[in-house]
Amino acid sequence: MKIEKSDSRLLGCNHEQIELMQKAIDADENNDLSKAIILLKKVIAIRPSVPYAFGLLASIYIDEAKLLDKKFNYEKENKRYIRRRRKLYRTALFLLEKALDLKSDWIGAVLVSARACEQLGLLNRALRYYDLYLATNPKRADIYYDVGLIYEYRKNYHTAKALYKKALLFDNENEVYRKRLKKMEILSEHDTCRNPKR
Repeated sequence: MKIEKSDSRLLGCNHEQIELMQKAIDADENNDLSKAIILLKKVIAIRPSVPYAFGLLASIYIDEAKLLDKKFNYEKENKRYIRRRRKLYRTALFLLEKALDLKSDWIGAVLVSARACEQLGLLNRALRYYDLYLATNPKRADIYYDVGLIYEYRKNYHTAKALYKKALLFDNENEVYRKRLKKMEILSEHDTCRNPKR
């Protein structure tokens, strides 16, 4: 299917890149990922000026990592799996950051970058991306919940509790958020008893 030249996915394309991008998008939509990867790399090699080429390539690598997760079910002792998974997420994050250098207001790429950072254990970086995302989309309950999980993991129960409360503010019926908040209320109470100066 021919894409209109005004399509935002063609932003930054020169004449030579337009046709390649159209073919790459078609290949991705038809699940011919190896072809899409080759075409996207060609687009980038001509001139690294197309944010969507970087973003689409990153999303393909993230999908590959998720497929690995399904296949190996987070086998921590499988070193080859762990290395491959990390490499896919690192490459995806690198590509997403290139995309954001070209189009800093691409909020979808900001969110995917946050999630990629989280998968790599780069939690401070993930939190920065989540903050950027929430500045534009302040009513996303699921994002407040995800950020809360990071703070809970770091044993910062007071902040996690505040974030779960915020999540419930926008999705009051969510039982998962409610249970998590209850758990944080108990843990932050114990934390306050042990550290009364807080």
